[in-house]
Amino acid sequence: MERFYTPPTPGMRAASAGASSTARVRIAETGAVLQTQAGETLLETLERNGYAADFSCRSGSCGTCRLRMTSGRVRNPDGQALTPSERKAGYVESCVAQPMGDVVVALDGAVEAPQRRAAGQGRALPSPTPRTRRAVSQRRARWTLAVAS
Repeated sequence: MERFYTPPTPGMRAASAGASSTARVRIAETGAVLQTQAGETLLETLERNGYAADFSCRSGSCGTCRLRMTSGRVRNPDGQALTPSERKAGYVESCVAQPMGDVVVALDGAVEAPQRRAAGQGRALPSPTPRTRRAVSQRRARWTLAVAS
């Protein structure tokens, strides 16, 4: 089956009916609360906050991104991939579902949570010096020449 999709611009999404600019998404398993931006989908909110969510089409036609919503409401334009029983069980297609106020979602293992650093680990690296930048540039040039040969 062939699918055609043009992603909406942020302005189009913000203007869509029911999109709340003050919505919060709470993750049922951890209690983490994520703030959405105007017109943002659940998938976009998760990704922006470091969650690795499964998706494929971003148009609501494959069902790969489905999540179970335990409370709240979303604007969920005609996602064709969910069965009536899945909808009744609270599943939504996160790639097209826009929160209409605060919602709670259960990830059910379908989304990988962001990695947290242990205290005292993961210090920021210093900015590269001109010497370091030059060395990296030279390595890239040699690799490019080796691949092209």
